[in-house]
Amino acid sequence: MNDLFILGTGGHARDVADIARALDFRPILVARDEDERSTCRKTYDVVLEAEALSWKGAQFAIGIGDNRTRAAVAKRMAGQHSFPVLIHPDTSIGLSSRKAVLDSSGTVLFPGVRVMGHCSFGAFCTLNLNTTVSHDCHIGDFANLSPGANLAGNVHIGEGVWIGMGVTVNQGSATEPRRIGAWSTIGSGAAVIRDVPPGVTQVGVPAEEKV
Repeated sequence: MNDLFILGTGGHARDVADIARALDFRPILVARDEDERSTCRKTYDVVLEAEALSWKGAQFAIGIGDNRTRAAVAKRMAGQHSFPVLIHPDTSIGLSSRKAVLDSSGTVLFPGVRVMGHCSFGAFCTLNLNTTVSHDCHIGDFANLSPGANLAGNVHIGEGVWIGMGVTVNQGSATEPRRIGAWSTIGSGAAVIRDVPPGVTQVGVPAEEKV
């Protein structure tokens, strides 16, 4: 059983730890300091970041839900450590998408995720519980699909996009994919029926920009 150091000690980190256990890793949470370590639940092994980073050949996951923080940590550690892709056994991935998922450093797929064919993935994506990704979609670096989000075919999710719980993104096409611009946020339960520009927050049915 290989050790997997999970950066973070909050709820998201504990969820990632459960996925790691399902994949026969021994998860070890990584705290920033003694104060953070002292608040961790006793069911997890916890070490300080300095100790984890000193282990040669160590493998890491980033157990941080916030996209910008996850991106900052990934960029700080770029090229120094290994970040395996974590795919819970209760997922299904189309054969033409599997290599793209496996090549996407640090990406985590939670239980119930369904990915169809010819999809591509950036690094450090999070696909949370019971999300569905239809054919010919692209998920950008550091994007997060919250539980129950559903992407129809030909949807392109930009870097750092946050898709809330239960969001539906309608179909694009091969020549005009439905695009959600980088670092945008789509609020829970929204229905996206048109392209979303970068850096905005949209909510509602149909999704409209929040003023």
